[in-house]
Amino acid sequence: MSSLSTLGWFVIAAYFGVLFLISVAVIVVLSCSAASPKPGQVRGLTLATINREDVRQSYDRKDIAATAVVFGLAAAVYLYFSFWV
Repeated sequence: MSSLSTLGWFVIAAYFGVLFLISVAVIVVLSCSAASPKPGQVRGLTLATINREDVRQSYDRKDIAATAVVFGLAAAVYLYFSFWV
Protein backbone atom coordinates (compact mmCIF):
# COMPACT_ATOMS: atom_id res chain seq x y z
CA MET A 1 0.00 0.00 0.00
CA SER A 2 1.45 3.36 -0.97
CA SER A 3 1.88 6.22 1.43
CA LEU A 4 -0.83 8.21 -0.35
CA SER A 5 -3.41 5.47 0.12
CA THR A 6 -2.32 5.09 3.75
CA LEU A 7 -2.90 8.81 4.25
CA GLY A 8 -6.31 8.54 2.61
CA TRP A 9 -7.27 5.62 4.84
CA PHE A 10 -6.18 7.57 7.93
CA VAL A 11 -8.21 10.61 6.92
CA ILE A 12 -11.33 8.49 6.35
CA ALA A 13 -10.84 6.65 9.65
CA ALA A 14 -10.32 9.94 11.49
CA TYR A 15 -13.45 11.41 9.86
CA PHE A 16 -15.58 8.46 10.96
CA GLY A 17 -14.08 8.61 14.46
CA VAL A 18 -14.90 12.31 14.78
CA LEU A 19 -18.39 11.74 13.35
CA PHE A 20 -18.97 8.97 15.90
CA LEU A 21 -17.85 11.18 18.79
CA ILE A 22 -20.10 14.03 17.63
CA SER A 23 -23.04 11.62 17.39
CA VAL A 24 -22.42 10.31 20.90
CA ALA A 25 -22.12 13.86 22.27
CA VAL A 26 -25.41 14.91 20.63
CA ILE A 27 -27.23 11.86 22.02
CA VAL A 28 -25.87 12.41 25.54
CA VAL A 29 -26.68 16.14 25.55
CA LEU A 30 -30.22 15.59 24.25
CA SER A 31 -30.83 12.75 26.69
CA CYS A 32 -29.68 14.82 29.64
CA SER A 33 -31.63 17.91 28.61
CA ALA A 34 -34.96 16.17 27.99
CA ALA A 35 -37.46 15.46 30.74
CA SER A 36 -37.88 11.87 31.88
CA PRO A 37 -40.91 10.16 30.33
CA LYS A 38 -43.79 8.96 32.44
CA PRO A 39 -43.81 5.20 33.14
CA GLY A 40 -46.92 4.75 30.99
CA GLN A 41 -45.11 6.18 27.96
CA VAL A 42 -42.33 3.58 28.07
CA ARG A 43 -44.45 0.55 28.95
CA GLY A 44 -43.53 -2.27 26.63
CA LEU A 45 -40.33 -0.68 25.34
CA THR A 46 -37.84 -2.34 27.69
CA LEU A 47 -37.44 -5.85 29.02
CA ALA A 48 -38.45 -4.68 32.48
CA THR A 49 -41.81 -3.35 31.25
CA ILE A 50 -42.95 -5.88 28.64
CA ASN A 51 -45.92 -8.14 29.15
CA ARG A 52 -44.63 -11.58 28.22
CA GLU A 53 -48.09 -12.96 27.50
CA ASP A 54 -48.76 -10.22 24.94
CA VAL A 55 -45.44 -10.99 23.26
CA ARG A 56 -46.19 -14.71 23.09
CA GLN A 57 -49.59 -14.04 21.53
CA SER A 58 -48.17 -11.65 18.92
CA TYR A 59 -46.63 -14.38 16.74
CA ASP A 60 -47.54 -17.85 15.54
CA ARG A 61 -45.99 -20.77 13.68
CA LYS A 62 -46.11 -18.93 10.32
CA ASP A 63 -43.93 -16.14 11.74
CA ILE A 64 -41.44 -18.64 13.13
CA ALA A 65 -41.32 -20.48 9.79
CA ALA A 66 -40.82 -17.22 7.88
CA THR A 67 -37.98 -16.27 10.23
CA ALA A 68 -36.34 -19.65 9.69
CA VAL A 69 -36.61 -19.19 5.90
CA VAL A 70 -35.00 -15.72 6.07
CA PHE A 71 -32.18 -17.02 8.28
CA GLY A 72 -31.70 -19.96 5.94
CA LEU A 73 -31.50 -17.71 2.88
CA ALA A 74 -29.04 -15.41 4.63
CA ALA A 75 -26.87 -18.40 5.59
CA ALA A 76 -27.05 -19.77 2.03
CA VAL A 77 -25.97 -16.44 0.53
CA TYR A 78 -23.16 -16.15 3.08
CA LEU A 79 -21.91 -19.66 2.36
CA TYR A 80 -22.23 -19.18 -1.40
CA PHE A 81 -20.17 -16.00 -1.47
CA SER A 82 -17.70 -16.96 1.26
CA PHE A 83 -16.00 -19.46 -1.06
CA TRP A 84 -15.47 -16.90 -3.84
CA VAL A 85 -12.83 -14.97 -1.90
